[in-house]
Amino acid sequence: MKFLSNKIFVTYMVTLSTGFLVCLALLLTIALPITSGKITDLNDIWLLASVSFATFLLGFFISFLVLKRALQKFSANQISEEEMFRLAVEGTKDGIIDWDIKSGEVFFSDQFMEMLGYGSEGFKGTIGDFSDKLDPDDRKTVWNHISLYISSKLSEYSTTFRMCHKSGRLVWVKAQGILIRNHKLQPLRFVSALTDVSATKEYEMTLQDAILRAEEANEAKSEFLAHMSHEIRTPLTAITGAAGILNEHAHELDDKKQKLAKVLNFSSISLKDIISDILDFSKIESGELELEELMFNLQEVFEHITSVMSVRMKEKNLDFVFSYKGLDGQQFYGDPVRLRQILINLIGNAVKFTENGHVHVKAAKEDFGDISVLRIDIEDTGVGIEESQIDLIFERFKQADSGISRKFGGTGLGLPISKKLAGLMGGSIEVKSVTGKGSVFSLIVPFVAPKDELSRDEAQNEALRKKRIDELKAQIEGTPKALLVEDYEGNITVLGHILEDMDIKFDVARTGLEAVNQWKENHYGLILMDIQMPEMDGFSSTRLIRSIEEETDTSRTPIVGMTAHAMVGDKAKCLAAGMDTYLPKPIDEIELKATVVKYMSGNSFAEIRNPDL
Repeated sequence: MKFLSNKIFVTYMVTLSTGFLVCLALLLTIALPITSGKITDLNDIWLLASVSFATFLLGFFISFLVLKRALQKFSANQISEEEMFRLAVEGTKDGIIDWDIKSGEVFFSDQFMEMLGYGSEGFKGTIGDFSDKLDPDDRKTVWNHISLYISSKLSEYSTTFRMCHKSGRLVWVKAQGILIRNHKLQPLRFVSALTDVSATKEYEMTLQDAILRAEEANEAKSEFLAHMSHEIRTPLTAITGAAGILNEHAHELDDKKQKLAKVLNFSSISLKDIISDILDFSKIESGELELEELMFNLQEVFEHITSVMSVRMKEKNLDFVFSYKGLDGQQFYGDPVRLRQILINLIGNAVKFTENGHVHVKAAKEDFGDISVLRIDIEDTGVGIEESQIDLIFERFKQADSGISRKFGGTGLGLPISKKLAGLMGGSIEVKSVTGKGSVFSLIVPFVAPKDELSRDEAQNEALRKKRIDELKAQIEGTPKALLVEDYEGNITVLGHILEDMDIKFDVARTGLEAVNQWKENHYGLILMDIQMPEMDGFSSTRLIRSIEEETDTSRTPIVGMTAHAMVGDKAKCLAAGMDTYLPKPIDEIELKATVVKYMSGNSFAEIRNPDL
């Protein structure tokens, strides 16, 4: 458009110049004869002068017409530019704000006013119009953003905020702007384009709400699992404890009752393992499972697994061989419980899906340059797995096909847990299988060399630890009695039996409030505190006891929490409430005895855990 205006101007100047040149030529044509004396008659001179003047007027008139025509075309083109700018603004549907910073005057485009439901009557042309329409909660932030941009503390202006619609609803606006400065770099004008992004924001908030609901549902699931874990593991403590005690005294029973005691003990352990699988999976999914790091003897782990699995192999008449040549007495740094869990899962699966033939296990150390790995292959002659189903078996609650669970049983959690545990150890599980011929599952984990300071023989250490417990039990005589705080009668019976076996006198409280009242009236050497109880839970009663101790300057009573939730966060909650430590349910007899000895004899737990050789 600018080029067209220049062209009109040049055309006008050329035409005007031509008109004047023509007039000048005519005047010279008339003036030369007169000045040369060729025309002397006054009438002729008058005639020529009249013609010249008329010619000059004609040229001037023609030039005027050309100028007027040019101006009309220029004006028409100027309207066209403004129209095109208007169409461009309307086409984007964006609102425009042009703020003259010096005068304070502001231009608001029709699109901006319509965006907020107003006409021109709602705006006075000042920056206050814009500020008044901002959502009060966003106003300070918006102006702070603008100020930072104008003061060159932000390289660009791009932000999203809310403005108030005439109807009262909020409009989400995305603003982008540019600052115009003078030659002294002083701010002159701030021009901003504003886009209604309410639909996009609504979608984002809907998505965020959906994510929040999903997270809440997941949290509710975790809480449900924790609650169910508590409700199941609490009576399980009594069942496994009673079964273990009966099994220990099975030699006092006749053959038939001995068999029943062993079945009860084995079944209770199996039930505990299933519950532990479910809890472990919940921990892994929530990222709360932590691996132990300690020195242990691989041979002991392998021998334990062999003794456990041999019974099942004999029941199915399977040939079972566990070979670990070269690893006899080998020390390994890691988590023995989780390694054992993985192997029992893998070998258990091999037994489950093998009707005839064998299950062979081979463990070996493999070196790859500076890196060594522990590789354990579990080979079976079972039903095998189709190649397309191999990935499926590692998915939670799933098996190779729907008929598997009906025929062989199982929760479908064993392999997913094993794979995740292997991953936490920095290793993996590989599978090779041929349908109808069998499978080979390979556990591969980094081989961590033993540390010098932890190179003691674990079996000897454990034996000495138990011996030290027996020695320290004698020191407990004459010390104050214990307070057992537990609302489940089965656990009171089992835990009470363990305490009696250690010759420890104890009182029983069945609620947190009852525990506090009994503690006020007696001096206890130890409190075994259940967590979930009626009237007052274990956390609240512990905090109350600690508060009273502080106010009355009373010596601190050791408190050991007993929780059936057994999540990683529970230990932190127990310590935060003022407990000295905690024991997860089902309570392990050895752990309970060691803890009791530690706090009631005054000896450190480290002394019990690691007795001097």
